[in-house]
Amino acid sequence: MINYLENSDFNSLSDKEIMILIGQDPGDHLLDARKVDYNLRLLKVNITEIDKSRSLEILIANLYSTIILKGKAYIYCEMNPGDFTIINKSLADKIKFREWQATVFSFEKRGYIERIKGTHFGNSGWYTRIKPTEKFTNEIIKKYNITYKNLIQNHHLIELGSKKKVNNSAKRIFDIERRLNRYNDLLVNTDITFPSSVLDSSYKYNLAYRTYKRSFKNSFSKNGRFYGPCWQSMPKEERAKILINGENVIELDYEGMFINLLYSIRNLNMFDYISVDEDPYYLKKYNRKIVKSAFTACVNEKCNKKNINHVVSGLAKKILKDKFVKGVNYRKILDELSIKHSNIGDMFYQDIGDDLCFMESRIADLVLNSLTKKHIPTLSIHDSFIVPISKSTELYNSMINAFNTLGYSSLPNIKGYTRV
Repeated sequence: MINYLENSDFNSLSDKEIMILIGQDPGDHLLDARKVDYNLRLLKVNITEIDKSRSLEILIANLYSTIILKGKAYIYCEMNPGDFTIINKSLADKIKFREWQATVFSFEKRGYIERIKGTHFGNSGWYTRIKPTEKFTNEIIKKYNITYKNLIQNHHLIELGSKKKVNNSAKRIFDIERRLNRYNDLLVNTDITFPSSVLDSSYKYNLAYRTYKRSFKNSFSKNGRFYGPCWQSMPKEERAKILINGENVIELDYEGMFINLLYSIRNLNMFDYISVDEDPYYLKKYNRKIVKSAFTACVNEKCNKKNINHVVSGLAKKILKDKFVKGVNYRKILDELSIKHSNIGDMFYQDIGDDLCFMESRIADLVLNSLTKKHIPTLSIHDSFIVPISKSTELYNSMINAFNTLGYSSLPNIKGYTRV
């Protein structure tokens, strides 16, 4: 048995780390408004004293998201004015401590929550743990039919990398923000229904994330991909079960996007060198997923021929799982792929992943902007897009037009579309 008091490593841990180590659930901290803006405008809870309180929305949203969606035991938060103001500076600007305190006390008095003995986390102050009761579930969640659709967790619209935040007054980003706001507004007002298999494992996803941001890499010409929504981390088979405004969906995918973008940089068309029906990642005797992973790594991960086997083996183990085979020579796979694509083979290992991501993000921006103007809600997963099945032709045409508009010379095949 471990003697915690005599264990110097244990004594160096914070209270939160100790709780995790000994098997206690530390819960989730009250979500800070710097990172979170829960939208509960559809929620109408008639609790007289606090029915117009912003703190009511924050408390319900955190309890629902943390305990019900994520499966945590409780949330923890500050219950004295000093810690509340210092630790939650942005949140304190939205709600005053007395308002928050009154809301918590009112919920406790009515039997909606229980306050559990808190803990002191390092130098951060004292935290109270809050746990919802069965009455909260029955009289708040069930009575008012609160679901993940009532919660929207927003992001900073633009990130520059290295924790940089963008100056909102910069003229350079005005158009990016305007397009993102228009796109996100459409999504917020769209009924996006996830399958029961996703809801049953909601702890894997944050279902309140249903809007986008663009993430650049220290420059507005590096990366710029669209990130944010929970469906980006869902398996493709689960995304296929999503309903948009009650309608089944279709996902169209650019096949071999990065390889085609390399050809486009050289102002070449890939299909002048391989058959139109040929998979750009096809190599005899090799699993396609491994070939694609090796190629993606060699342009993205600051790889070179010396470390490529180490880098890709980690990816392959995650992808193939029980089918993973040790000792595969991924360098040889890439050598063969570079022979197949001899016109671009010298661009492997050149650390140009952020440049390719930027090209891809420009394509996505045009596709999304075009469809948003037509009021067609679209879910982007970088190089693939999901729309209501009745809008598949509009999506297909937008995907082709985006490549042509940008003057990219090598248009990939688009998987998933059946011309009607």
